[in-house]
Amino acid sequence: MESQNWHNIYKYGLYTFFVFLFCWIGYHTYQFIETSHGFILGDWLVNYHDGGFKRRGLTGSLFFMIQDVTGLRLKTIVFIGQMVLYFLFFVLFVKIIQKKKVTLLFVSLIFSPLTLLFFINDIHIVGRKEIILFVIFAFFVHLLSKDQFKGFKEYLVYALLFVGVLFHEIFIFYAPYFVLTLWLFNKKVDYWKGARLYLSVLIPTCIVFFFGKAINEGESLNILKQRGIEFGSGQLSIFDFSNDLLSSIDRYLETPWGYSLYSVSLILGLLHVYYYLRKEHPSESKRILWSFLLLIGYSLPLFILVCDWGRWIQIHFVLLLLVLATLLPTKTKESVIKKTSLPVWKYSLAVMYIILLLTWRVYHFKNGFVLDGFLTYLFNKIV
Repeated sequence: MESQNWHNIYKYGLYTFFVFLFCWIGYHTYQFIETSHGFILGDWLVNYHDGGFKRRGLTGSLFFMIQDVTGLRLKTIVFIGQMVLYFLFFVLFVKIIQKKKVTLLFVSLIFSPLTLLFFINDIHIVGRKEIILFVIFAFFVHLLSKDQFKGFKEYLVYALLFVGVLFHEIFIFYAPYFVLTLWLFNKKVDYWKGARLYLSVLIPTCIVFFFGKAINEGESLNILKQRGIEFGSGQLSIFDFSNDLLSSIDRYLETPWGYSLYSVSLILGLLHVYYYLRKEHPSESKRILWSFLLLIGYSLPLFILVCDWGRWIQIHFVLLLLVLATLLPTKTKESVIKKTSLPVWKYSLAVMYIILLLTWRVYHFKNGFVLDGFLTYLFNKIV
């Protein structure tokens, strides 16, 4: 049976891992920004200065304004902005679990290649704009868990969602998480709050879709050059693409086997979640699992339009992870802990499973399942 000491060990072990992961993300993000990565830097510099209103353009124009006021390098401003968001994400995660009984099975979810370990397995996933979605959703579920999603904080979430779409249109494909999570916590359908949550994303998405211009209206690269940013010759950047997202279909035709392997990773992830739910939340397991499958189904157009399948899968599992974190039992619910404690042999299996999670990885595009996980990486370094 898991004692209180073990729960504390798990928790502080996770805190240590969060610090390590924050430093890992910061180091690699800095490297990508300093070398002018066409997407990890470029995506944050799409702006309204070239041609006016467009999708994703708010970040670039905001950073331009900060540069004009402070005189700092644009790269420095982008790096600081990204790291502030990652810091907020980890702080919110800690706040969610700090008064919870963290179990070994929950730790296994953290070390899944489809959740936070993804940042280590594929360094090209750092510095992406989905961190904005992670922060807003973490704030949202934190408010729900504290019964504080009301009044000013409720409308603050609506405002954050509206603005978030102007940073990246990806919000529309994950908007139902907010609605279904509200239903999960309230145990009933709150039509008005649910509608306001969804409309907070739908309205700006429609505005972007109908009135937004191309990411590059012809002068973006010149504007960035004047501000000290030049992308390397021959290097692809976000500014090399138009609004025609269907161009990603060519990638699928080039590497059909690699993309088909994402189904393997997805099935493994679903089995992992199912086992966790059956052991930790048996009464809620069917409702949560079917809701999760429904949410994945809702986002299928994203998988057709854009080739970064690993990213889209990771976003699903990170959002689910945040929900499951809020459902962990509190320190006062000893009866719940006794019901969900593991016998020694199952405890050993859980440890072995965590080790197995370190043997495979998913890449953000092209390679959906590869047997060269973190342990393989360490082994090769040692040998």
